[in-house]
Amino acid sequence: MRNFKLLLILVFLLIGGGCQYLQKTDIVPRSPKEDTIETLLSDAKEMLGKAQRAFSDGKIEEGRELLDDAVNVFIDAPEEIKSEVKYREYFTLIVNKAADIEDSVEEGNNSDLLIGNTPLPSITRKEAQKIKEEVEEESKKIKYGIPVVINDYVTKFIKVYTGKRKESLEIGIKRSGKYLPMILKILKKYELPEELSVLPLLESNYKIKAVSRARAKGLWQFMRGTALLFGLRANWWIDERYNPEKATEAAAKLLKHLYKKYNDWYLALAAYDAGEGKVDRALRRVRGNTFWDLQRTRHLKRETKNYIPAFIALVIITKDPERFNIKVDRDPPLRYKKIVVPSPIDLRIAAKRLGISYYTLKQYNPELLRPITPYFLRRYELKVPPSIPDEKVFSLKKLPVKKRIKWIEHRIRRGESLYYIARKYGVSVSSIKSYNNLRSNLIRPGRILLIPAPGTVSYGTRTKRKNRIVYKKLNKKSFFYKVKKGDTLYKISREYNIPVKKIKQWNHLRGNRIFPGDKLIIYRG
Repeated sequence: MRNFKLLLILVFLLIGGGCQYLQKTDIVPRSPKEDTIETLLSDAKEMLGKAQRAFSDGKIEEGRELLDDAVNVFIDAPEEIKSEVKYREYFTLIVNKAADIEDSVEEGNNSDLLIGNTPLPSITRKEAQKIKEEVEEESKKIKYGIPVVINDYVTKFIKVYTGKRKESLEIGIKRSGKYLPMILKILKKYELPEELSVLPLLESNYKIKAVSRARAKGLWQFMRGTALLFGLRANWWIDERYNPEKATEAAAKLLKHLYKKYNDWYLALAAYDAGEGKVDRALRRVRGNTFWDLQRTRHLKRETKNYIPAFIALVIITKDPERFNIKVDRDPPLRYKKIVVPSPIDLRIAAKRLGISYYTLKQYNPELLRPITPYFLRRYELKVPPSIPDEKVFSLKKLPVKKRIKWIEHRIRRGESLYYIARKYGVSVSSIKSYNNLRSNLIRPGRILLIPAPGTVSYGTRTKRKNRIVYKKLNKKSFFYKVKKGDTLYKISREYNIPVKKIKQWNHLRGNRIFPGDKLIIYRG
């Protein structure tokens, strides 16, 4: 009992001391701007969580819409907080998380020419010797920028590419014509051998939108981390791994770095495939300093062991395709000119102004993941057909902000109504119906709606009297608040001592977007 009393006294002293300490400590309250930014982060994270669950349940389209919603939370934020450091930090965080989540659900489509764990076909000694002798004889007439070793591994790949995978190789060689002049020009700029232009053939079969199972993307199959390291942007709006020119510049820098490190093209290319760390570890564990020393051990994956002989085989074949009975006309080079336009701009509007189709503009700019240029850039360099007249380009550049973004797409989800969608985007129900030729308010999940550019909109039951709108009171405990210029949900919540979450719930708001002239329902306690 005595011990219990001593314990009570001790607890009392500790609590008293703690209280005294708390009283003396200055607690700096968060500013209204900081509170708003924290609310944005909380809302965006909640939507990211819902998106992740939707993807897990196989609801891919719903998941992607929720990712859009998460990013739009920050896009639609009040202008006065967009210059805050915390806003930019959190916005970048959400954009990157959204991109990572979407990346995780993309399906792989490895190049048909990249042979990983697939066993190679058997080849007789006589057959291998014949290929070797023919290639060695031809090689005497050809000058290679990269050493060409012809061994049993290489002859097996020559047999594969001129046999079972000949059709895939022909498709890749044909496709390469669009980009080969540009790639050779950049390789020359960085003083790299032209044989490296075979890498996109091996990596992606020259498919611009190629995505591997490991989430590597584009012609050169960059992983996201490597892409960022070598100056490529990869986020919610744009992925420059799909930009042939910029990706080739990044690949040239990476290859130059790897060759400088290893002073051996085969080791450099093995590191390009497997990563420097794996090649370095393999070299430390093996007695030897060449790729072929590593190739005979278990310290490299089979894909990397196959990578170098496959590359050599393709170099040999593409130097003289007809010699291997491969007769294909390459596509004509992709010609374009670059124009700098104000951003953001709807690509549909840009295409119409330039007199080309939206599909054509997207083909020239495959790095743009959305039908709009990035919000975070003031200007964007678009690639367009070289035949576009200068006057059309000038007209596009001078387009006012309000005319650069006219509408967006919205896929209807289960449980949504026209009223709810109108509230979400800050437009009227009638304008949505007019844009989509709807005769009634009946809408079905899965359908795409075109949403006109946001503007002022009013809510509630209304009747016209002498050209003015009169709003009927819902009841004694509620009223409509008309949004003024400079208002934010946080500011309104502070004024009426009501949580932002409640105001959003009452008004069916998904984000924090409100516009001057909006009518918000406010319930009093």
